Amino acid sequence: EARVFWAAAIREDTAVRHLSRNVLVNSPYVIEIAITDSEGRILSAPDAVRIGQTVTAQKEFAEWQTSALPARLWEILWENHEYEIAKPLGIPDQKPFFYTRLVVSTVMLRTALAPELWGMLRASALMLLLAVVLAAAVSSLLLQPLESIHRTIDRISKGESPEEPRAGAVPEAREIAALQHKLVLLGKQVHLAREDVLQWRSNVGQMLERLEEAVLLYDAGEKLVMAGLPAERLLGRSASALIGSSLEDLFPAGSAVMDEVRLAAGQRRAMRDYPWEFRRDGQPPRRLMVNVEPLEREGAGIGTLVTLRDVETRNQLEAQLDVSTRLAALSRLTGGVAHEMKNPLNAIALHLEVLRVQLAAMPPTVRGELDVISAEVNRLDRVVKTFLDFTRPVALHLQPIEIEPLVRESVRALEDQARRRGIDLVVRPVRREARALGDVTMLKQALMHVLVNAIEAMPDGGSVEVELAGGESDLVVSVADEGEGIRPEARDKIFNLFYTTKKTGGGIGLAMAFQVLQLHHGTIECEPRAARGTVFYLRMPALKTMPAAVGVRNGG
Repeated sequence: EARVFWAAAIREDTAVRHLSRNVLVNSPYVIEIAITDSEGRILSAPDAVRIGQTVTAQKEFAEWQTSALPARLWEILWENHEYEIAKPLGIPDQKPFFYTRLVVSTVMLRTALAPELWGMLRASALMLLLAVVLAAAVSSLLLQPLESIHRTIDRISKGESPEEPRAGAVPEAREIAALQHKLVLLGKQVHLAREDVLQWRSNVGQMLERLEEAVLLYDAGEKLVMAGLPAERLLGRSASALIGSSLEDLFPAGSAVMDEVRLAAGQRRAMRDYPWEFRRDGQPPRRLMVNVEPLEREGAGIGTLVTLRDVETRNQLEAQLDVSTRLAALSRLTGGVAHEMKNPLNAIALHLEVLRVQLAAMPPTVRGELDVISAEVNRLDRVVKTFLDFTRPVALHLQPIEIEPLVRESVRALEDQARRRGIDLVVRPVRREARALGDVTMLKQALMHVLVNAIEAMPDGGSVEVELAGGESDLVVSVADEGEGIRPEARDKIFNLFYTTKKTGGGIGLAMAFQVLQLHHGTIECEPRAARGTVFYLRMPALKTMPAAVGVRNGG
């Protein structure tokens, strides 16, 4: 009854409606105000028409108040929502009689708060920009010494010498300056150490290339880290392809030689001249001597040095060394003898001509004897000149040359001579470019001596095959004839001066060829052909492996 009484009183009270109208007009945020009963029926409102209607339910304003600040700002600035504020009226501890309800719109809030919000945002953005600029300037100033340290460390990591601090640079803290100074000293030490290592590596590489033995250096993990040119020639693979291969790639796993190598490396003892038969695809097996030298530092193993020596090649080198030694001894002997004989021969020839004049009316028999003496003196004079030419120092005119044109020119110069003997000179096609550093005239002379020797070895005709081959490190010109061959006991002598197996030969051509190949850091050797005849191999370094500085060499 009291509830009904107060409801009727509120409906008829114009002062309440007037008060609610003033609140609606004076509040910029409120778009609706009403007093309702507990069921939501309007008892009083600024607009009397709405009395008795039921209010529309809205979101509670407390829900907006408890949301996150960015969400509230977003709704105020960009979205349109309406929230309700409801305050109960009645006796305490009892169900409320009435509710005062206000509806707030975000549109009205935006209209009222937008100028202040945008001003705050602009001020905040400006302050943020100033803070970023100031932070960048301060960080650049503070990090400049660290940047200098970074550059120094970067140069040290690249192996370059660090820069000294520049005059007029920004003053640094004492600790940073001390660190920079220590880094500069460390960088210089690292740079010098790196240069020493590179020089050492270069020297070791050159030493490995000069050795005739194949030298292979493995690290503690049994991976190959260094190999010389002899290893490339022996194993038939380039150094770039060999680097990184394991020890088992060389010695088959489970083989006796592998067991011995592992045992020697494990016990840190050297292994000397262990015989091993090395096989390559498409080539006959080669007899090698294996040597193993474990490498240690401070009692710990750091790697293994493996050397491979070709037994047959060593025998050939010893034979060539013997020939070279004998040629050198012969050169020294003949050089002295030739000089001692030349003056008496000139005197004999001169007095012989004087004798011819004084005995102008001599009988024919005397004239014949004088002719014999004159011919023998001339022959002996030619022998002495040959001695002197062979022992005289030879000046090489080195230049990069193509070997194939040189071979074809040499063959073309002897084609007529060979054709008259019924001999065909055949040049096999060259599969790849072949260049060397050499004296064109001397190399052509050496090759023509070998070709003439092949032609004279076939009195019944036949063919001479000339082929140019080679790899990355050396070039080989082979000359194969179909003659009677060279007796085994004569093979070690054919390169001796004046040694010959022919009736009309002088024994000079092959000795001259041997000398020319020696001057070009090469070799010449011969071996019998499988069917009939002999094949000569003229071997010399390819251009990229040829020593850069070659001076005047003595012919002996």
